[in-house]
Amino acid sequence: MTSRNIFTIIALFLCLAAIPAAAVDASPMETQMRQLLQNKIIGLRMPYTAAELNYDANGQLIGSSEVGPWTLYGSIQINEVSLKDTAFTLDAERVILVLPSGKSTLTPMLTGRKVRVSLTLTAPVDDNSIRGALGDVFSMSSVDEHFASYWRPAVENLMNMEKPCKAVQKASPDGVVGALANIPAYACVKGNVVSKPKGITTPAPGADAKKPMDGSASMRVIVDENGYPAIIQALKSSNGNYGIAAIVAVSQWKYTPAMKDGKAVPYMLDIELGKTAAAAAADNDKD
Repeated sequence: MTSRNIFTIIALFLCLAAIPAAAVDASPMETQMRQLLQNKIIGLRMPYTAAELNYDANGQLIGSSEVGPWTLYGSIQINEVSLKDTAFTLDAERVILVLPSGKSTLTPMLTGRKVRVSLTLTAPVDDNSIRGALGDVFSMSSVDEHFASYWRPAVENLMNMEKPCKAVQKASPDGVVGALANIPAYACVKGNVVSKPKGITTPAPGADAKKPMDGSASMRVIVDENGYPAIIQALKSSNGNYGIAAIVAVSQWKYTPAMKDGKAVPYMLDIELGKTAAAAAADNDKD
């Protein structure tokens, strides 16, 4: 599935329009919903981070949840659909949007992290109540358009450069590498003008596996002002399995954000996994 249709549920709504408006039995409707939604990747209007998301009949979240970057928490793949009376439940898996090496468009990647979305439908349950619930909770935004407005680099080909600091310091002496959600993002700053992000939670690739994974991987990350790795650019990996596990692991990392003039700001970092801390530090010093 391409990034252009990850969030598109217009076709789904058109299919729902064919369902009679009168109330129907739950079992046939549930079968219809399963056919339309199962194994589809769709986007949430709000990228809530909680593993249980319950919405009322007005499409409002019941309870509370942090809001994370839409690249990490805005997409889900639906694995199972359940419709019982007015309770519409979607068991799904988190999908992260990643920049592959050498690319400028986002690609979806399954994470294995489960999420349940429960919606209360308006009785009687028909196409109108289902379309209304889906429209309240899910998004029809284009991923490419969203990303183009979300991240605007100040240096051409920034994310794919082997040694970006030389180009950054030439083009932007203040260290601004772009704008993330209209907030200046920094990197390669000399001195203490901007403090770098510091890792708080940094699970290793395959941390839940019975034995540690062997391999190495490198990636470029834009850590947002809330400490999330909002943009993950895959650079290199010694093997595919480790590379995927490394991206999934980094997507769960949390930082204390970079600070400039007392305010949290986005910051671009290069991350090396599968190397000793000394080797990673040596690589950073070379840049």
